[in-house]
Amino acid sequence: MMRDYDAELARLREAGLERSLRELSGTGAHIAIDGRQALNFSSNDYLDLANDRRVKSAAKDAVDGYGCGATASRLMTGHLTLHAELERALAALTRQETALLFPSGFQTNVALLSALAKRGDTIYSDELNHASIIDGAR
Repeated sequence: MMRDYDAELARLREAGLERSLRELSGTGAHIAIDGRQALNFSSNDYLDLANDRRVKSAAKDAVDGYGCGATASRLMTGHLTLHAELERALAALTRQETALLFPSGFQTNVALLSALAKRGDTIYSDELNHASIIDGAR
C-alpha cells in the first residue's frame, strides 16, 4: 500500500499537481504569498467581508454576547438566539416560510443531498463537482 501511495505522490509531483498548505498572515481578498501581493480567488470571501470593519465589529459583539461557539449541535443544546434571528431575517428577505443555516458549504451539500435523495434515486453528478456534492450524492 505504501508503494502505491509513494508512486501516486511521485506522479502528482512530476505533473506539478502536488498540493501543500500555504501559511498566510491574514484573510481576505488581498493576501501576500511569498512576499508578493495577490488577489485571492480561491476563498469564499469574494467581497473581502472578513476584513470589513462592520463585520469585524459585529463578530466581536457576538463573541461578547454569546461566547465562542454554540458548544454542541443545535438539536442537543438548542440554537442561539443570534442564529434564530438570522434565519428569520433570511426567510423574510427571501419571502420564504423559514430558512435554515448551515455552518459550511460542505455541510450544506452533504445534508441536502442526503436528505432529498432516497434509496433507489439516481443522481447525475459531474466528476468535476465539488467533493461535498459528490459526498452528499454518495
